[in-house]
Amino acid sequence: MQISLKGIKIANRPYLRARLGVLYINFYTSKPIRIMFELGKNEIKFLYNSNKMEDKEAYAYALTLHKHTINELDVSKNDMTPTQFSELAKKLDTRIIDLFDKDSDYFKKNIQGKDIVESDLLTLLVKEKSALKTPILITEEMATVLAYPRDTISMDMVFQKQDLKEEKTNKTVMGTPSVSEESVQKATGRSWVAWFAFLNNIEAEKLPHKEIAATLYEQAGVSGWWAQSITVAYERMIGRREVGQSCVGGFRTSAGKTFSGTMDKVLIDWQEFVKGIDRFNEVPFNNLPQTSETEKWRYWRVGLRDGSLLSVNINQKSTDKVLLAVNHEKLADAQSVKDWKEYWKSFLKQFDDQF
Repeated sequence: MQISLKGIKIANRPYLRARLGVLYINFYTSKPIRIMFELGKNEIKFLYNSNKMEDKEAYAYALTLHKHTINELDVSKNDMTPTQFSELAKKLDTRIIDLFDKDSDYFKKNIQGKDIVESDLLTLLVKEKSALKTPILITEEMATVLAYPRDTISMDMVFQKQDLKEEKTNKTVMGTPSVSEESVQKATGRSWVAWFAFLNNIEAEKLPHKEIAATLYEQAGVSGWWAQSITVAYERMIGRREVGQSCVGGFRTSAGKTFSGTMDKVLIDWQEFVKGIDRFNEVPFNNLPQTSETEKWRYWRVGLRDGSLLSVNINQKSTDKVLLAVNHEKLADAQSVKDWKEYWKSFLKQFDDQF
């Protein structure tokens, strides 16, 4: 039963709902009320369906989130209005139709393949709340549909990184991006949390590296370099890739230094510096070093006995500045990445000191 206050216009007015015993009374008012998804800095709105086992598992993980207050909403027991569903779609940066669980029987039977206007879709969501795709995690900065219950743990890593940054420590958190929050925000207009939310919403965990990067480039409008960087950071966050691991599963590292002169001079200096060397870091060469060149690059390459491949790439950065980059691929594991990176930094310093 619905009751309104006598003499007050109720058409097109927001309302407040209060429960008196078993009776619900809708008080309509012209005063603005707080939007459902306006959240404080450390507040999380967590929408889930307690009738779904995976949602309950995700909610359990959410309760362990780092220094955050959880404000939960069980959609199986609480009503939402069309306005709130519209607000949710805006927060998720998605269409109304994408709020539906497209794997559900309800969607396949009543919506799939039909041309339904958004106002009617909202009506269907209000009527059939279980059709909403859940669980949904919402913070002050972003909102994301969690593909798997344990995705909440990945989000926790991001929250911890933000706290560490605020504390101005030099600690790092495994699985978090190496590029700073300021850099990604300035270059792309979104924070790491927002990018991870975007990728979760398009179910990027189901896509290969190449398709994720292409989606970022084509749909999100970022440059090729940032598309790759965001993809790599995301893959590390979801546990698909370790630091130093390539998109095809192998490990690699690199080191570089800028020198004065021309590409040809730096290549000659490098050849002179490594003359007589038949191993790096106690690992023997597997073949004789080879050189090649293009209009913009000079290369020095050699394979090592452990199966790894080394390429020294030399490029003219400006009229009198040259970048020499050592790229070491097909390494055994993450520890090898760390060891070789330190080795090459030291080796290039010795090269710089001599030339």
